[in-house]
Amino acid sequence: RRDKHDCDFSFAGLKTAVRMATEKLAKERNLDRIEDLSREDKADVAASFQHVALRHIEQRLERAMNWIEEDFSMDGDDNDIHNNNDDDS
Repeated sequence: RRDKHDCDFSFAGLKTAVRMATEKLAKERNLDRIEDLSREDKADVAASFQHVALRHIEQRLERAMNWIEEDFSMDGDDNDIHNNNDDDS
């Protein structure tokens, strides 16, 4: 769901989209099985999957970082999240 704003990961919809895309591609190529797709077709589908999966992860990480920055700013602490001045040495 696009209206869900959390950091949960689910690739169920993406896996379904890949299955449907490969089935459609096999049909367009007049193949009986998706396993018979060419190496190039398989590589294209895999690259598309990787692109979308990494974008999904990137969005979740960005959301998490924004939440962390919001939490630090709400604490009223002047310490920058990236420049922790605590030194245990």
